[in-house]
Amino acid sequence: MSKNILIVITTVVLVVVVGIGLYWLIQKQPEKYMGPVEKATLGVYKGEFSSLVFIAEKQGYFKDNGLDMDITEFDSGHFPTGELIKGRFDFSVGAEFVAVDYIFNHENVRIIGTVDLPDAIEVIAKKNSGILKPEDLKGKKIGLQAGSQADFLLGEFLIFNNMKYSDVDVRGYGQVFDFEDEFLKGDLDAVTVWQPFVYKFKKELGENAISWNTQPFYFLAFTRSDVIGRNPEIVRRFVQSLVDAEEYVKQNNEEARTLVRDNRGYEDSYILEVWDKNKLKVQLSQELLILMESEARWAIANNLTDKTEVPNYMDYFYFDALESVNPEAVTIIR
Repeated sequence: MSKNILIVITTVVLVVVVGIGLYWLIQKQPEKYMGPVEKATLGVYKGEFSSLVFIAEKQGYFKDNGLDMDITEFDSGHFPTGELIKGRFDFSVGAEFVAVDYIFNHENVRIIGTVDLPDAIEVIAKKNSGILKPEDLKGKKIGLQAGSQADFLLGEFLIFNNMKYSDVDVRGYGQVFDFEDEFLKGDLDAVTVWQPFVYKFKKELGENAISWNTQPFYFLAFTRSDVIGRNPEIVRRFVQSLVDAEEYVKQNNEEARTLVRDNRGYEDSYILEVWDKNKLKVQLSQELLILMESEARWAIANNLTDKTEVPNYMDYFYFDALESVNPEAVTIIR
């Protein structure tokens, strides 16, 4: 083969490689925001289900996308979404059953994407209450935060173990702290709680604890219809910030775990136990829609609402923001 031919082949290969690289950069790199910085408010659950929010704040993604984000933390995802509905925040995050619960009575809620798919809620019981297997829960007092994801997942867990919600004595409380002592030191036989309460309660009960996993659930990002109507661009930039944080986790998983550990003040043992049980992903999936419809039917059947019909949840999803940022992440059939 002549020297000239080798030069031509080498040149062609280089052109192809550079072309592919440039194409990848164009596809992967979002256009840098150059507009004015706008103030926005966000209410979040303070645990690791909100990791994409903490990463977006720590890595400067909100600022990169023109948002001066004021973040307020809560002990549950139920509370910030309630405050969102009242107009206190522009955005919030919370579990999908929170959406089901609030949408029954509030038409201004809008779901803009997931932020996590955590496997983090367990039924924890005390062996000295005579509970050694799930069937032993029948007739027992079970504490949970009313209106939270724990409500539905307990009901699903009971059905899976051939029991009904009415077969147990469910005690609903305002928040987990309201029944912590009653469980650890009092006469509550069991609880349904999420991390980090799972970790804490099992550690304190020691050998007296027995527990079972429930199903994973979705943690969602919310806004209101009037926020979208007033400034859809701020919603798009919020979603872009979350997608940027998701990409950071994909590329830097261990660094992301360390960032969240330090940001939340977690013990090494805790973050190592729970980190891989969270799927930090921004999406709108058909599975989420089906689950919410199932949860609404369950809530109606168990008299957790005075409504008698399942809402049309398609009216409560806002697709435009995520579709403009990452259209492949939207798989809900319309």
